[in-house]
Amino acid sequence: MKKSILRHINKGRVSFYITLSSLLFTLTTLGSCQDMLDTENSRQLFEPSLSEKTDSVFYAYGILQAMQQLADQYYYQNEMRGDLVQPTTKADAHLKKLADFSADVTNRYDSVYLYYKVINNCNYYLKNRRQDLITGDKYVVINEYIAVASIRAWAFIQLVRNYGDVPYFTEPITSISEINSKSNTTPAKTILSAQAHYLDSLKHQWGYEYHEVPTYGKVSVNVGTTGWATTKYIQPAKCFIPLNVILGDLYLENGEYQNAAKAYYDYLYYNAIKSIDNIDINYSQQISSDDDMFYSYPSDYDVQQNQSVVKGSRNWMSIFTTDYAPGDVITYIPMAVSRTSGQTTSIPEAYGYMYYGSAGDFIANWRINNRLPETKDVMIVPSYGFRQTYGTAPYYYYKEKLNNSQRFWEYGKRNLGDSRFNHVCRGQGDTSLVYVQKPSNANIYLYRTTTVFLHLAEAMNRMGYPDAAFAVLKDGLNPQLLNYIDTLAAKQTSSVGSQTYPAENFYIKSRTAEMLSSTLPFLTNSTVFPIGTHSVGVHFHGAGAVSGLASPYQYSTVLGEKLASLNKQFDLGLSSYSQQDSINAMEDILCDEYALEFAFEGTRFSDLQRIARHFNEAGNWGTDFGSRWFAKKLEGNRPQKDLRDPRNWYLPFK
Repeated sequence: MKKSILRHINKGRVSFYITLSSLLFTLTTLGSCQDMLDTENSRQLFEPSLSEKTDSVFYAYGILQAMQQLADQYYYQNEMRGDLVQPTTKADAHLKKLADFSADVTNRYDSVYLYYKVINNCNYYLKNRRQDLITGDKYVVINEYIAVASIRAWAFIQLVRNYGDVPYFTEPITSISEINSKSNTTPAKTILSAQAHYLDSLKHQWGYEYHEVPTYGKVSVNVGTTGWATTKYIQPAKCFIPLNVILGDLYLENGEYQNAAKAYYDYLYYNAIKSIDNIDINYSQQISSDDDMFYSYPSDYDVQQNQSVVKGSRNWMSIFTTDYAPGDVITYIPMAVSRTSGQTTSIPEAYGYMYYGSAGDFIANWRINNRLPETKDVMIVPSYGFRQTYGTAPYYYYKEKLNNSQRFWEYGKRNLGDSRFNHVCRGQGDTSLVYVQKPSNANIYLYRTTTVFLHLAEAMNRMGYPDAAFAVLKDGLNPQLLNYIDTLAAKQTSSVGSQTYPAENFYIKSRTAEMLSSTLPFLTNSTVFPIGTHSVGVHFHGAGAVSGLASPYQYSTVLGEKLASLNKQFDLGLSSYSQQDSINAMEDILCDEYALEFAFEGTRFSDLQRIARHFNEAGNWGTDFGSRWFAKKLEGNRPQKDLRDPRNWYLPFK
């Protein structure tokens, strides 16, 4: 490791500071200070004790401020190097070089220091925090202790994603001699395994009530008002990463699929026990005649009947609000409301929204917060490929039919575009003035409940259950799937009414139903995972009427189309398809869903890289298929390096 990197982390000895910006001020009644690791700060707290019940809150929020300081870098490293956005002529050179993979050591958004800063602060806390402090029969610091360990694991994941093999240390660095001893790198897989092992040991040492993130007694906090008069709230709980979520990601990243699936299941199960609302992903976004990408309904589109499909669901765009409790969000990095009140972000302005503007600026209508200043200097827009592919994706709906003057409905399918894309993007006519609303509220999203479900689908798929993965998209994981087991295809009687359906529409294999009743018992825990409005497929969020036996959105159809497309695109020469072929195709289908659900949230490069690596490891389409797939996905970026070589996926280590 370059000596200068860790010299930034500590200049001679460890000194820790209360570093909360005023964004977090109201949580602790502390004033804001300077850099947490700046030893020249006059407001230093010389190694305050970590042996009392209340003192560690200062350290915990200091770690959260370090997370704020890396937020923009984390976001741009993931989004600019993905396939869903492109820089405009207004973008600076740093963003452009990230996008075409030509970033060098001078790039503003390439600093391992920011990740190691979080890690070293976590290391200090975990090394010195007493765990045996009790109030009544409860250990009072364990929730916080586990939360800090989870943040550290998240930072290590980001390091290996962006830099590959890196120096690994879990003890706080306190001197120059220790810095010198950390010059060797550790393989990425070893780092991930070590972090997973540590978190798993904490998981089994402490009961699930200690896996819950700390709240410090506050449900929500008013952190101030923007210059354009919108009040922002945050939830302290949403500033932390739950143990089972990050543990699942460690296992998924490392290809330990069953362990990953079990961790995600545990997260969903224990949160559902507390309240089924905690795992509710019943959101939808209807097509609308006033959408920018949609100008008229199909002539056979029945508005009233289609409204009944989404009745009871919440608006998908409501996830991305500044309200105190945005639904579906598990973890975010919230940024300050003004430049004078704490750590700010450049992300909203890059997409054309002047979050740090004022009421005196030009005000435009905005679907999320109603009013927000805009700029014409948009730096990042949806890529051409994204607009072409997902702006014309299939939408499923009820269409009206007449038979002997009797009115009835059947399903229709039209390439109207997924409505998640249509509602997020505004102004498609001029590609330099496309406004993307999702990143515009100064929150950087790390995890949503939908993330957990889709990562679970990815894990189950690689476990050998592509039909279970598709169920996450189509019908949800709940006892309703028992109606779609393949053995029922020959028994179509009163159980499915007078209508008969193609046998392939009963898409859940018997072995999959067994796995979902034992290994991951979604089907047998009907009180925890009930049939009803809380059990929908993720694709419902933007694609309309996708559930049920009669919908055109069927496993055999979608999988067959994807297999044929990949076979042709990569000249695979397949005349028939094996189970492993289906798994590979389902992974690509999930990649499409990631694009629709998580576009512009700062996760895209990580998703592409992980999937490409797993394609290579699977090997049945060649040990370089993932690399070729990765390069194909990113060819629109006009990369300056050959992305078929995985060594070129990483940023310079500096």
